Amino acid sequence: MRASDIANKALPGSGYLLAFLVILGGFFFSIGNIAGAALGLNALFGLDTKVGGVLSGALAILIFASRKATLAMDKSMIILGLLKIVLIVIVAFIVMPPVGQAVQQTFAPDQIDFAIITTIVGGTVGGYICYAGAHRLLDKGAVGPENIDEVARAATKGVVVSGANIDLASHDANPAAQAFQYAAAGISSTIGAAYTSVSFMSAFKQNLTTKHTNYLTISFISLALLLYVILGATPAGLLIFVGGFNGDPLGILKTLQQAVKLDVTIGAHVSYPDLVGFGRRNMDLSQDELIADVLYQISALDGLAKVAGSKVQYVKPHGALYNTIAKDSVQAEAVIEAIKMYNPALVLVALAGSNLVAQARQAGLKVVSEAFADRAYNRDGSLVSRRLEGALEMTRHMFKEIKVDPAQLKAALDARQQIRAGFDQPTAGMAAGMTQVNMISVPKDWAYDFLLYAQRNPQSCPVLDVLEEGVYHSRLATDSDIRTDFPRYRVWKDGEMVDELTDASELYNAHPDLVTFLIGCSFSFETALQEAGIEVRHIHDKTNVPMYLSNIECLSAGRISGNMVVSMRPIPAHQIAEAVKITARMPSVHGAPVHIGHPESLGIRDIDQPDFGDASRIEQGEIPVFWACGVTPQAAIMNSKIPFAISHAPGHMLITDIPDRAWMR
Repeated sequence: MRASDIANKALPGSGYLLAFLVILGGFFFSIGNIAGAALGLNALFGLDTKVGGVLSGALAILIFASRKATLAMDKSMIILGLLKIVLIVIVAFIVMPPVGQAVQQTFAPDQIDFAIITTIVGGTVGGYICYAGAHRLLDKGAVGPENIDEVARAATKGVVVSGANIDLASHDANPAAQAFQYAAAGISSTIGAAYTSVSFMSAFKQNLTTKHTNYLTISFISLALLLYVILGATPAGLLIFVGGFNGDPLGILKTLQQAVKLDVTIGAHVSYPDLVGFGRRNMDLSQDELIADVLYQISALDGLAKVAGSKVQYVKPHGALYNTIAKDSVQAEAVIEAIKMYNPALVLVALAGSNLVAQARQAGLKVVSEAFADRAYNRDGSLVSRRLEGALEMTRHMFKEIKVDPAQLKAALDARQQIRAGFDQPTAGMAAGMTQVNMISVPKDWAYDFLLYAQRNPQSCPVLDVLEEGVYHSRLATDSDIRTDFPRYRVWKDGEMVDELTDASELYNAHPDLVTFLIGCSFSFETALQEAGIEVRHIHDKTNVPMYLSNIECLSAGRISGNMVVSMRPIPAHQIAEAVKITARMPSVHGAPVHIGHPESLGIRDIDQPDFGDASRIEQGEIPVFWACGVTPQAAIMNSKIPFAISHAPGHMLITDIPDRAWMR
């Protein structure tokens, strides 16, 4: 979720106010950024400030007009950042400022000017910069909490750098012009302010596409440029107002106070001091440097948290630091040492299966392992780099062709023959390691609606095969016949179940217009769970998996709508991260869990009374974990009153010739 979404969750309506203020502040700062770039061009080349402003604004617009706008933005920010450094060095050599006096005035100024300080801090590190990194990472697929410590560190360094470069003696001039006087590369700030301001517009209109976002950003910069040309200067009063708002630490404190009120655990998201790359790039720091920086970040957040009535309780490294210390024992040692120096009782959150977990525990730290449901993993358990294709599991993949064990293939064939001979029990555990599928057959004139419904809800309705009317053989199994190869069938009329059969041949013959959808089943990841030492309770107890109609609304499509059905497996608390990691690699068979613990949050009143299947015992130390379930289409049948349909009975599946591991990514 973006910052405005989080704010609305914490305090309804506050996200809209936050979005409005950030957009307003970003707009006026964009005018100031254009003015700053114009002043820099004037200082370097003697260009008229309006001409310089038009040139800088046009360059920013060209970047967002590119087909690869986000990549162009990232590259431009790096190039312009380097250009800023070069220009500052050139100016320093030309002007030869009194460095000693500048240092003295930075830490002990003769006179403090609130307008200048708030404009510098608010315009450099507050407001849009607070959220720029987080929103940029979201756009690239990353998720996670606000980087409060990053903002605190950036604010401190922003004030120090500004104090060394700005003449604080002149109080009557426009403070924004002072701040940008020598920023010949101020175009980067125009890009950053516009990008982040537009990212907050999602608070008012959800699901903005990249194309729409680029158009809005271009319009945003164009309007700021137009006002700059008309006004000829940035309104100093407005800049001071938005600068004071953006730089005000009260917002951070209020966020922490709200977290305390809602009993939210506070943690420090420490990273490398990589301000340009938002912590995503590796940095070659010595152990002492890394220890000091991690200590600084934890203590900065903990100080505000204590004022709010809480404290930092865990540390989760971020970005490049997270990935590096999962393998690099030297840098991992520095992070571990920093945590122990500050508070050895802090919990370290680390990637499940990484070397860091064992190293930190050996050092005496308490460690919580985690896995990412939306990330792909290498064979060694490390995360696939975001720079590589397939780093994010955002789309469903069909199965990959792999060699099938003849013994497994025979087990699948035997299971189908056993079912045709009259076996009518749940199929969990049968032909272990072979994919099982759910089924729904609907009249042809309802087929498009259902296909669209499945596409809009891929986690609960992952379609593995579609059989046109009159076709009863699936490519998923060589000798399959959907009319006879499910142990039990359910018959539906106008949303009501009217019969349950063990052979549906006559019904299909009487309704030749039925289109059949074969849906992925969570039984297909159970062998992988068992191989990892995670007990699957309903297989162990020889019962049917418990399934519940949840309060999670699926996206409707045409005439079809309904809520998600979830299946539940009790998992020991210490094995949940591993279970998430395993199932997340199999999105075509429901993937990662949709919910962990607290069944009441899903609208489940009594976990011992499932809507489908049998109840599972939950032992001490176990937590109920819920996955999307292929029985969801049956809930859609009931809710949408489809005139006629045939489905499998929950837990009674078709066993295919596809190994479960073929779906694993």
